[in-house]
Amino acid sequence: MKEIITALFGAMLLVGCNTTASKQDEVSSKLQRDLEPNVSDAELSQLVADNNKFAHALFQNLDSSEENIFFSPISISHALMMTYAAAAGKTKQEMKTALNLTLEDDRVHEAFNKLDLGLNMQEDTDIFKIANSIWPSKDFEFEENYLDAIMVNYGASLKTLDYQNKPEDSRKEINSWVEDKTEDKIKDLIPEGLITPLTKMVLSNATYFKGEWEHAFNPDNTQKGFFNNSIDVEYMNQTEVFPYYEDESLQAVKLDYKSGKNSMIIILPKGDSYDIKGDFTKHRVTLKMPKFEFTSKSISLVDTMKTLGMNRAFDNNADFSLMSSSSSLKIGDIIHKAFIKVDEQGTEAAAATVVLLVMKGGIVGVPTATLTLDKPFIYMIVDNETDQILFMGHMLKP
Repeated sequence: MKEIITALFGAMLLVGCNTTASKQDEVSSKLQRDLEPNVSDAELSQLVADNNKFAHALFQNLDSSEENIFFSPISISHALMMTYAAAAGKTKQEMKTALNLTLEDDRVHEAFNKLDLGLNMQEDTDIFKIANSIWPSKDFEFEENYLDAIMVNYGASLKTLDYQNKPEDSRKEINSWVEDKTEDKIKDLIPEGLITPLTKMVLSNATYFKGEWEHAFNPDNTQKGFFNNSIDVEYMNQTEVFPYYEDESLQAVKLDYKSGKNSMIIILPKGDSYDIKGDFTKHRVTLKMPKFEFTSKSISLVDTMKTLGMNRAFDNNADFSLMSSSSSLKIGDIIHKAFIKVDEQGTEAAAATVVLLVMKGGIVGVPTATLTLDKPFIYMIVDNETDQILFMGHMLKP
């Protein structure tokens, strides 16, 4: 019995102890975002090709063919790239492989900045905006080079939070930021209980798009029908000249938005295997397309990234020393959520991604467990501030 009590007391102390650096409520970089990054067209094209390979790898991993999926690979890339900037050694190499990065490390972040600045737009009919933010704990001490890289290349806002004493308030504040940046389309991104006192840093991205069709559908032509022979839907109808492609494996159409900067490509496979092997050409297409609206659940991408070869970042061998030499960090979770609405006027879409960095050895996320107290057990009442045991007992017979 004495050995059991000693073991429990030791475990309690391990839970209560937390090594902290000196208090640092105000942190910032002296540098501003580089609005004219020196990136060649070849480098930008290479980054886009790499990102699209990563997007396809994500799709193949997430697509179960049993339920709807919708996600933003560019949002996921942003959150992970801000994490990648902190990685070193084998952790960095695994992340580079999983993200399909081929540019050199001294070029890739600048290339991302160039891509971002080109993607962001706000016109009367079309909007695309990307926002990044980092949320360190109040006691977090940055490596100056890391903080400068994030500010210069990702334009991230920064705010410290008190994860130790106010984990739930911290979660709500990050979720509120996401809601604001996605025009209230992504709510409750981080599920309750996922932010804990062990959380040291959250890196977040929010992405929002809204575009009007170049050729809008006439609502008077919208008719009810069945999707997959069983699901009631409303079909939008029009006949118009669109870029079109067809072969033995698929049909595809490209619908432009008014700005001309963005399009939606729709692919209808004819079988299990399909690939666009040629160019779109102008066709007069009679298009019958369902209206739809979908919001994904908050999904964890941990298993997906492990499948793509990123393993070390999640375990106690993780090396994020370029972010902070004073903290022993690993990725606790990667959470993503997305929204899309398609109707006669156009498309609205939003997504958000967060990467949660926690202390090594800490509890990751909120795993499930079952505890049945149907035999003798020991219990204690303690003071949380000091870990002082106030009451202690051993229940033998209720």
